[in-house]
Amino acid sequence: MAKIIGYRKPNPTKGFTFQPPAPRCGCGRLAEFEVYEHHEPHCRTCMLEAVDCSVSVLVRRMDGGYDDAS
Repeated sequence: MAKIIGYRKPNPTKGFTFQPPAPRCGCGRLAEFEVYEHHEPHCRTCMLEAVDCSVSVLVRRMDGGYDDAS
């Protein structure tokens, strides 16, 4: 699993505000896709590598555009 680290962004009027952590792929890039049944975060390159196999793989975007309970 990828390690998710939050950071604080400086706000000139109030000091620091907390920014939610961005999901990262195992290679360190920002994740764009959820792959496999466990919804593991993957970048585009790693997602295409995971899909290039003989076993079917579940893939979906992480853009938050889905209105479901997962």
